Amino acid sequence: MTVLAGLRVLDFTEYIAGPYGGMLLGDMGADVIKVEPPGGDRWRQGPLYAPHETRNNLSMNRSKRGIAIDLTTDEGRKVIQEMVQGSDVVMHNFRPGVAERLSIDYETLSALNPALVYCHNTAFGPHGPMAGKGGYDILSMAATGFLTGPAGRVEQGKLIAATGIPVADIASSIFQALAICAALWNRERTGQGQKIDTSLLGAGLSVQASRMFSVEDADLPIREKFLANLEDESNAAMSLSNMVEMRQPAAQLTHGNFYFRVYETIDRPIAVACLNDRLRGRCAEVIGISDPRLVDPDFDPEAAGAVDVLKRIGAEVEDIMRTKTFAEWTALFDASDVPCGPVKFIEELFDDPQVLANDLVVEVEHSAVGAVKMAGAPFEFHGTPLNIHRASPGIGEHSDELLTELGYTDEAIRSLRSRKIIV
Repeated sequence: MTVLAGLRVLDFTEYIAGPYGGMLLGDMGADVIKVEPPGGDRWRQGPLYAPHETRNNLSMNRSKRGIAIDLTTDEGRKVIQEMVQGSDVVMHNFRPGVAERLSIDYETLSALNPALVYCHNTAFGPHGPMAGKGGYDILSMAATGFLTGPAGRVEQGKLIAATGIPVADIASSIFQALAICAALWNRERTGQGQKIDTSLLGAGLSVQASRMFSVEDADLPIREKFLANLEDESNAAMSLSNMVEMRQPAAQLTHGNFYFRVYETIDRPIAVACLNDRLRGRCAEVIGISDPRLVDPDFDPEAAGAVDVLKRIGAEVEDIMRTKTFAEWTALFDASDVPCGPVKFIEELFDDPQVLANDLVVEVEHSAVGAVKMAGAPFEFHGTPLNIHRASPGIGEHSDELLTELGYTDEAIRSLRSRKIIV
């Protein structure tokens, strides 16, 4: 038996911020039912492997059954309301007001099932001046400071999102799954369901824990100075590049990051990760450098000339690292217990022995595209092992099955399909 066996989840979410969370619940054994309109989740649009089957959709909806139904019709809504009465969780990411128009809002559904756990993910949260706006991952990254921090870069005056993965979308999905499990545990104690609100805005802030943080006595003056400069300069003709550069002194950036980065070697690159002085000292010793920050208590990395010293050492380190192979450096670092590792391409990971040893790749059979390999669940339960075996459903793939479970006859199902209420 899997850890969430016996739970039923109606997943109305589209795109990424929600479907990934539903997939995690399905991986853990919940009966997750993807509910989509007859034309399908709009994330099915794009380069196709088969009709209505895209990489985006296939990668976000594993471990679910699927029903395609027209919620703009009374009969379509009636079917869903019947399903809700036997479900534990509803999740959706419609813009505010859409659920109400489709009669799948919390007030309507909780009246049918008071024990229902109902999760609504929005772009900017349920309150405030932006509450009614729709949005996608890049808008959250823009609104939460990602793009003016490490996740963005300015090229020829243009701000480029550099993450390559939808950080806010994936994070909000994880938070949805986490919050749903917590609400289910509360229901075990109280018998009461509840509504949960999550957002891309909240997720984008939460994952920046050490950036969205301020020791006010030390950090408030720096922040206020930057904001004052930004307000003054915003009234003038100022480029985005200048705005981003203006923040750097306020952020108290230092130089000489020798110990938490990637280096080129003779063959393959290597990453090192030393986050305390004990490990930094070992790393410097293995490489064969003398870092004044570690050996000279009087060295001030912010003093005049210090930056040049550190830049010179950094160039020396890069040259030294190019004198040995990846394997040779790995052996040296491992012998001194310096954290290091390979820099992989995603294409290598499907057959990577470390990945495979931890069951982090799964293969499922899709009804239209065949064998699908993808990243497995990022957790392992030893008492209730996972049983990931179901690929993303096709549009309406399980409509008949689910309606039969509700007691609909074959004739009634054919009638719904002939009137295009279901697919």
